[in-house]
Amino acid sequence: YFKVMNAKAGCRYKFNIVNMMKPDSLYNQGLCPLMYSKKHAEATGFGWQRAGEDVCYYQNQIKRKSGNFYTLTFSLVAEHADDELYFAHCYPYTYSDLQKYLWSLEQDPQRSGRIRRRLLAQTLAGNSCDVLTITSFSSDPKQLKARRGMVISARVHPGETNASWMMKGLIDYLTGPSLDAKILRDNFVFKIIPMLNPDGVIVGNYRCSLSGQDLNRQWLEPHRRMHPTVVATKNMIKCFQEDRPVVMFCDMHGHSRKKNIFIYGCNNKTNSPNRLQERVFPRILWRNAQAFSYDDCSFKVQKCKESTARVVVWREFGITNSYTMEASFCGPSFGQFANTHFSPAHLEAMGHYFCDTILDYWDPDQSKVNGIFKELLALNDASAPGLGEDSDVEAAGEGKDESDSDFSDDDQPTKSLRKRRKGKDGKRKTSKSKGSGNGAIATSKNAPSSRSKSASASSAASTGQAGTAISRSESSGSSKTSGNAKSSASQNSGVQAKGSKSSGSAPKRSLVPRMSVVVRDRHNRVRFGQQQHGANPPQSSKNRKSESDLANPAPAPPPGSKPTSNGPRPAASIRSSLGTLPAASPSSTQQHSSTGRDVGKMSEGVLHVSCFISLNRHGVFS
Repeated sequence: YFKVMNAKAGCRYKFNIVNMMKPDSLYNQGLCPLMYSKKHAEATGFGWQRAGEDVCYYQNQIKRKSGNFYTLTFSLVAEHADDELYFAHCYPYTYSDLQKYLWSLEQDPQRSGRIRRRLLAQTLAGNSCDVLTITSFSSDPKQLKARRGMVISARVHPGETNASWMMKGLIDYLTGPSLDAKILRDNFVFKIIPMLNPDGVIVGNYRCSLSGQDLNRQWLEPHRRMHPTVVATKNMIKCFQEDRPVVMFCDMHGHSRKKNIFIYGCNNKTNSPNRLQERVFPRILWRNAQAFSYDDCSFKVQKCKESTARVVVWREFGITNSYTMEASFCGPSFGQFANTHFSPAHLEAMGHYFCDTILDYWDPDQSKVNGIFKELLALNDASAPGLGEDSDVEAAGEGKDESDSDFSDDDQPTKSLRKRRKGKDGKRKTSKSKGSGNGAIATSKNAPSSRSKSASASSAASTGQAGTAISRSESSGSSKTSGNAKSSASQNSGVQAKGSKSSGSAPKRSLVPRMSVVVRDRHNRVRFGQQQHGANPPQSSKNRKSESDLANPAPAPPPGSKPTSNGPRPAASIRSSLGTLPAASPSSTQQHSSTGRDVGKMSEGVLHVSCFISLNRHGVFS
């Protein structure tokens, strides 16, 4: 958090944070900053609360290595004079808060006998990284050795404080007096690392450690001196696995671009008995916790995530249930708390639900687990028949974890987003639709795979009608459809494809206004589009069309045909491919190009645009 002093009562202040890096943020979906007023807290007893007006997140003109920075802007009115105001992204949880909390556990006469606190490693700055062991220590040594192990960590990214609140709820549950907690302690040994990056938390970093590196990108080959906590954690898991079977690893994070709480796992593509086993635990957790969304879960392992904790632990140690649990900085998008913010109580409750799910998953009566496993197998086979294990049920969609908490600037998010918007043929996808229903595992969010056809959607629909899928569907979500589905949707809506002719009837008039584009090169010569304001026509060339040809273009070729000219497409061809004009967004209305001017006019139904666009050697632009 940061502090503001000497504010005047009743005065409106506007804050612009100009070095944000992610292409999108929940601040455009209702997220508000947190504010702590010292005088207000002294008078009313209320501390951190959501505040701010005119909250917006957009791209600015400040350049960086790969693209531009982004700006977060918000305004507020100070209520008290000479007040101290604190602002935060999420409810703060500092290193001092953790030390006080662990000290209170050790001083508690009941909880202290259920927990052991040890030093895992010393950080670069000499701070202690603690590891907690929670189990029933008074048991017989043979029973203690026969227990299975679990490893749970949090705060590898210092700015994701919601992970610490979930971890606090989990520790409170495991050390509590309930019967369920005693059953867990009698059957498992929990190794818990509450704060994996103490240096980053202390100095106020958002993602990095004191060395300026993202520790969740160093698990593949960590350096003993630069990444001591990661090296110590891997060695601890290795020794822990020698003593007992380790059945689960979970790394808790926060997410700034998606709502709800969800899990990222590692997909087992083989046809072994463990196929789809990694999805059973998240499925049970979805049924237990109201704020958990199975539709947002993803199990795809990307190349840019091969050095993250969940992937390295899954591959090197063979732990099937290796997860990254993400909690949104905003809140849920469904249920009774839809479109509200998570509070610390909600996040702590998520830790309780996590422990309840462990009980259900390893219950001696495996009827519930077997039923969910059979359900996943049936839905997987029905959603994408003939595509094999690579097309299994991607509940959050293929590629969804590009924007997860594992996101790093080194992953080149601009290229990832560009690839995500393109299909297999390299063309940009211009329409998306949402499917919902009972078979939400197969049809929610995204299609099972980019290779799936419309037949998979119909199979999933039939599965949903049969009642085998019991999944929560969101009212505002969307799923990517195949090319056949998109074409049929466009035909049903009356939108005629480019260059196609209707049989026996005149084509419907498009609602999109006519657009004439004028493109000039650096010498201010018109290179493409209609002549504007008396500008000189382009020089004659075999690859360029005359002004009369551009004013009266030839009919567009039928869909799927190859162009017959190497020159630029006529204005009518571009106009027909524009589709519906998008609504104005903060990034489009507040950002202007630094190399040219936006000169827009509306006269006689024609929108004239003058701009500078880089041309290739053929005189066309992409």
